[in-house]
Amino acid sequence: MKRLGLALALVLVGLTGVVWARARAHRPLHVDYYYIPYCMSCARVLHGLEKFRPEFGARVELRTIDCFSPEGKAAAQKYGFVTHGIVVEDRDRQLVFEQKDHGVNADDVRVIVERELAKR
Repeated sequence: MKRLGLALALVLVGLTGVVWARARAHRPLHVDYYYIPYCMSCARVLHGLEKFRPEFGARVELRTIDCFSPEGKAAAQKYGFVTHGIVVEDRDRQLVFEQKDHGVNADDVRVIVERELAKR
């Protein structure tokens, strides 16, 4: 009887792990771009990032945030931006990439996103 109980407990633990792993795999990467609204350099980056939506679909959550908004100011303080930048977080909301100010390049971000998605 003890062995049956132990076997059932092991099966339950195994199934829980499978369910958790599948749920984690379906969570998106997070790309947050804090931009200056009137900046032409930022507009070019925004244009490049917008191509992520049809390319990566639900696997990537892309947010574009005015760097002068309360959320943008908080991000600048948190990540050490002068005013703006980009942050990529994995499915567990762990930081995997950040780029400050006008160093942001959509192609660099694409490489990071592709690398992270390949880990699935």
